[in-house]
Amino acid sequence: MDALSNLYTQLCEEDMWAGLWQKQARYRETATAIAYEQQGFFEQALGAYELAMNKVRQDYCTVPIPVAMNSEIMLWDRHWTRFVG
Repeated sequence: MDALSNLYTQLCEEDMWAGLWQKQARYRETATAIAYEQQGFFEQALGAYELAMNKVRQDYCTVPIPVAMNSEIMLWDRHWTRFVG
């Protein structure tokens, strides 16, 4: 899934990328943020990414984050910094 996501990104296939992440996302907030981005609601997308980041902090405050979450966390980081940076 990560390789396909990277391929869609490199090909600038934003709709295909977003559809893939709608199915791949472990957190509902990720799918919500991506949907907001597709519609141009960037402030709401930023808020959804922040909610996802806070939720993962709460879920994994006492145990390590699974390696399978890395791609989703990196997605949050890239998109969140794009909005605030």
